[in-house]
Amino acid sequence: MILTDDLKTLVTQVIKEEGYKLYHMELKGKRLHIYLEKKGGATLGDCEKVSKAIALRLAAEAAESRDLMLDVSTPGIERMLYKPRHFRDAIGERLQVKLAGEVIEARLVDANKEKIELETPAGMSRRISYNEILSAQVKRTTEELFKRR
Repeated sequence: MILTDDLKTLVTQVIKEEGYKLYHMELKGKRLHIYLEKKGGATLGDCEKVSKAIALRLAAEAAESRDLMLDVSTPGIERMLYKPRHFRDAIGERLQVKLAGEVIEARLVDANKEKIELETPAGMSRRISYNEILSAQVKRTTEELFKRR
């Protein structure tokens, strides 16, 4: 099954109507993964609310999508980065960036429409265009992950 423009529009519209923002959406087989954002952070209850609203809309309006399994969650603390906006929002964070034949762990110091700039632990600067990036993810140290709030 292909993620159609109609399905993208329907999901985006429901998320907006419910008061959230779409972070990313992808279809893997018959499972539709939806990542949502909310100022101050989305909760499990928020994800459940959006999942139910999308399921109802799909049942009512998109017969070909009724057999989809929905997976609604937040992007998480070690979120994947997909769009230039995601990279801009992650400036200052430590990233793991996968390129063809190379994995770089470095701090993101800049991001624009065409490329990102990383600073390695050795203090070296590296610019990488988005089309070179196979995947990118925010990385946290164990201490950051388990720090008490």
